[in-house]
Amino acid sequence: MTDGGPLDLLVELRMADGSRRSFAELFANASVIHVGTLTARVAALADVIGSKEFANRPKDREALPELRGLLSRQGDA
Repeated sequence: MTDGGPLDLLVELRMADGSRRSFAELFANASVIHVGTLTARVAALADVIGSKEFANRPKDREALPELRGLLSRQGDA
């Protein structure tokens, strides 16, 4: 937990089909963001969505519509 909220650091993600995305794959697909003086890479929404589909917990299922909407809007940009 940070002062700004939760922060997840991952070395791999499981996808909906059970496959694993390695850190190198996640890094290659990630976006670079700048927040103040901090530069960070954030996992691609498609990768996050796939991992939430795999986890299939109530909180993950609840987050999916919003994440899919964000992904859809990215395609419109």
